[in-house]
Amino acid sequence: MELSFVLARLWGLYLIIVSLSFLLNRKILESIIAVISDRAFVVLSGFISLLIGITMVVIHNVWIPDWRVILTLFGWLALIKGILYINWPELALRWKDRFQKNKGLVNLLLIMALIFGIYLTYMGFSF
Repeated sequence: MELSFVLARLWGLYLIIVSLSFLLNRKILESIIAVISDRAFVVLSGFISLLIGITMVVIHNVWIPDWRVILTLFGWLALIKGILYINWPELALRWKDRFQKNKGLVNLLLIMALIFGIYLTYMGFSF
């Protein structure tokens, strides 16, 4: 099986589960946002994002004009996020403040994540 299909299934299911969990249970989302106030947590999450991003970029750096480029973009975004969180954790703290003040933006991002998740899951299982 091609790696892109496996990654589409993994990312798709992950995005569906996480976005639905946050959309359906706001208390989970609020508790995650509260933890982001801890600088050590931000740096630790940066290391995890960095590892995921490096892995994705190394194993799936596919720049072709079809659905697989979404997976590549996720990898690069995770890599960039990891670098930013490790070196400038205060960025995450600023983003947290914006998210706490703007529930509409959070909902929009969660709905977009759900749509991407559904799309990637469909592509991953449609070979």
